[in-house]
Amino acid sequence: MPLDITDAELTLMQLLWKEYPLTARELTERLEAEKGWHRKTVNTLLSRLAKKGAIQREKASTGAAAWSPLIDRRSHQVSVTSTFVDEHFDGEIAPLVASFAEARNLDDKQIAELQDMLDRIFDDD
Repeated sequence: MPLDITDAELTLMQLLWKEYPLTARELTERLEAEKGWHRKTVNTLLSRLAKKGAIQREKASTGAAAWSPLIDRRSHQVSVTSTFVDEHFDGEIAPLVASFAEARNLDDKQIAELQDMLDRIFDDD
């Protein structure tokens, strides 16, 4: 079961997945520029993510408190995707891929890339 991470929390996690550790000040500077969020909002999100076990607080080289992810991006993506497929497609991958392909109007190159990816996955079995 994936961690229940809100969209706002995910925005913060995406910054930490790109670069860590980051202090609350560094996160606030980036999120204020991107989203208009203030320090109190960032601190609330950090607190929630820490309680969920998604991030940890540590000491940066400057001595300030800094934050790092405890879950990696790929693991989170796999977990969320698996739950999504189970909940919306009865655990079936084919309808998901068909729905995605129809919604995105994949061109021949993208279809070939998807086929190559599937071939690699199933050749490894």
